[in-house]
Amino acid sequence: MHCTMVTMTTLTIGLGCALAVPGLGRAARAQAPPAGPTLVVSAQAVTASGMTPGGTVVWLGMARQVVDYEAAFVRRHGIVQADALGNAPRRL
Repeated sequence: MHCTMVTMTTLTIGLGCALAVPGLGRAARAQAPPAGPTLVVSAQAVTASGMTPGGTVVWLGMARQVVDYEAAFVRRHGIVQADALGNAPRRL
C-alpha cells in the first residue's frame, strides 16, 4: 500500500494580477510544489518518507486486534525522530 499526499496550488489569481499591472506582464513561471510525505507499509513496519531530516514525527493509528474470538480496537501512538534522509520507520 502506497499513500501520497498531494498539494495543489492555484495560480489563476496571481497570473491575472500580473497581467493587469503594467511592466509585470512578462512570462510567469510556476514552481513545482515540494514532494509531499509518503507512507510505505510492509509486513514489518510503516515508513514515512519526505519528512524534515532530524525532525519529530508523530504517529497515530488504530488497529483491530482479535483474541479468543473477540475483537477489540487498539490505539497506537508514538513519537520518533526522522533520520538524515527524512525517513521515519515505525515497527509493527
